[in-house]
Amino acid sequence: MTFSQPQTSERRKRQVWGYVPEYDRTAAWASVRSHAALLTGISLFQYGLEPDGRVKQYPGLGPAPLAIRETGIHVVPMVTNLIGGQWDRARVAGVLTDPQVRQAHLQHLVALVVDGRYPGLELDYENLSADDREPYSAFIAELAAALHARGKTLSLAVHAKLVEPGPWPGAQAQDWSNLGTAADRIVVMTYDENPSRPGPIASVSWSRDILQFALSRIPAERVFQGIPFYGYDWSGSEKAEYRTYRDLIELARAHGVEPHREASDRHMVLQYTRSGAAHEVWIPDGETVSALMAVGQELGVAGYAIWRMGGEDPLVWPGVQRAISTG
Repeated sequence: MTFSQPQTSERRKRQVWGYVPEYDRTAAWASVRSHAALLTGISLFQYGLEPDGRVKQYPGLGPAPLAIRETGIHVVPMVTNLIGGQWDRARVAGVLTDPQVRQAHLQHLVALVVDGRYPGLELDYENLSADDREPYSAFIAELAAALHARGKTLSLAVHAKLVEPGPWPGAQAQDWSNLGTAADRIVVMTYDENPSRPGPIASVSWSRDILQFALSRIPAERVFQGIPFYGYDWSGSEKAEYRTYRDLIELARAHGVEPHREASDRHMVLQYTRSGAAHEVWIPDGETVSALMAVGQELGVAGYAIWRMGGEDPLVWPGVQRAISTG
């Protein structure tokens, strides 16, 4: 069972999946309700991996509201290795290398989907090691087969890269060809291009290069382009602060400055001073998102995966409508 696009005159529109995190969930669910007609599905950033292979729900999110479930939108849980705010590679490696724990983890994942009556599951295991590449691919193949046998689907989030195996350990752990053979949706995280410096969250040319490489390794009907609805606030050598478009507008108003549009990658940029320190914020808005989605449309991806719902520029949604309705 896959989410592939039928190759007929009745070909479906591109899919749009949104993420609902355990934080800021009120704004996220409000956005889902407002734009349900444009959404294929929602992934709930909801569960973490335990050392013994069990999955444990993060506090606060809970199930999708009844009003959302009644819309017919697919709702799937997402399991991650984000533990205490850090991506825990050792926890995943411990599961993959211990046959008993690995089997327990697979059974817990399948039970989560079946018992919860979900149509599928998404895994987001990040910052792994090159040593995890083969065991991770083998585990995903086994998990996908177990889910497919029960009529369920599997989605995977993968790091952006331009070559195999990739330039850093997290990317090297993810064998796109093998993962793309097993899973139904491969969400390429075409965002966080370089959070170490002020600049685009996802430049247009970079996104195109990443997606072209993905499409050379993974069937097009399984490739989903990650679309950022967020940005960062940089100040000197300090770690960048996560921001939404809503934050951008509030900061501009509070500091009496106007954001401007960066020409090449169409992000909104805000420069302001706080406590004597210069800050620079880069945020995608409606025009940015339209430009990024046009790349996926041009290349023929199966759909888009939005990180994240809530706090976005309201003008992103007309662009989403155009992207899924044409071409």
